[in-house]
Amino acid sequence: MNRFLLLSALLATMPAQANDACQETPSSPTTFPPDSLISPADWLSPGKHQIGLTHALRFVPATQVSPPLGEPRPFPLGPPGMDVDQLEATDPADGRQRSLRFLLETRINAEGVVVLRQGKQVLDYRRTGFDPTQARLLLDASRPILATMLARAAGDGRISREKALNRVISEFSPVRELSKVSVQRVFSGRSGLQWSRDDLERWEKEARGQSTGRSGIRAWLNKRGNWPRAQTRPAPDLQNPSAELLLWLNEKAWQRRPPQLLCELQQSIKARHPAYWTQDAKGNYVADGLGLSLEDFARFGQSLIDTRQRRAARPLAPAWFMESISTPSDSLDIQPPELAGLKGKSTWQYYFTQPGDRGRQAAIIGSYGTSLYLDFDKNIVVAVFASNAAKHSALLSAALDSLWQTSRKISVENERR
Repeated sequence: MNRFLLLSALLATMPAQANDACQETPSSPTTFPPDSLISPADWLSPGKHQIGLTHALRFVPATQVSPPLGEPRPFPLGPPGMDVDQLEATDPADGRQRSLRFLLETRINAEGVVVLRQGKQVLDYRRTGFDPTQARLLLDASRPILATMLARAAGDGRISREKALNRVISEFSPVRELSKVSVQRVFSGRSGLQWSRDDLERWEKEARGQSTGRSGIRAWLNKRGNWPRAQTRPAPDLQNPSAELLLWLNEKAWQRRPPQLLCELQQSIKARHPAYWTQDAKGNYVADGLGLSLEDFARFGQSLIDTRQRRAARPLAPAWFMESISTPSDSLDIQPPELAGLKGKSTWQYYFTQPGDRGRQAAIIGSYGTSLYLDFDKNIVVAVFASNAAKHSALLSAALDSLWQTSRKISVENERR
């Protein structure tokens, strides 16, 4: 009897496994007729990417993850102050002051924007037809989230950042070149690995389910003949297959499948809406395949701020990581093109950008204008889902920067009232 009581007490104090609280639902792509204007062969091509990003589950297989119901509440409403028609922002195209709506619709092509100040919602902009509760494909904006997950694993002692990549991912143990690439290099986005144009095209086809060989990303990486590395300052791993290694490291560290990792993330940020993780034709989960709703994307940002301010019930990452992503770096690495257009000297750490010398700030700058801005000093979050014609451009980055600074300006003005 005493043993039974002791076992019951131990079970009661053990944390519930993340996948026990979430519901996973496999999702299969839609079958399209041959004369479809958009199909799995071109769903992210220029001019069609808006539909592709919004309805990715029609084109590739995925696992949908529904968070626990009943606990999270909507963001409380903050004081008014951000009217997109009355508020002016600097148009980076010519430096003139125009309405914030003009900036959002013309320069960014934003579909939805959520601005939080002190955890309260002060702007909820939606283009006609946009649903902020629907999960949307984040593409490369998934990478800072993966880095945050791995930072937490490293903080918990689940993985050593000093180990060689081929010692952690046993499938790569025969690859000698990877013995010179540490977990830290992949984790920080500075692996130095070189990828040819053919590599990039093959990776994109595999990740988007468009490969005719249907070997899958993992099989393709395993068959890679050699793994050359740059001999000079490394270029950032922001637009290449190195992110697949980052996802793989998370799976090894946590000993969980990506949907289970997603469930843990949903619980940590108190997500309210279903999310998903896309897969390739062989069922491998894709690094740039995370889909979140705009509201939960903003919740991720607010949770990072709460973590740094030590107010989070479930911290997302250790203190050293939070300090790294919020503090400008003195690195001399080659600057990624995503930083072009930002005012001041901008740097990047762990796939996060530190936009200029303006205090403790960080930003996720994804493709087509999708982005997440954090001001840790002012407690501001700006979450954007967009479908700009350009994947990345100096004008787009400058327009995002103008949106961020307008949000900060309103915050300061409200503090003085």
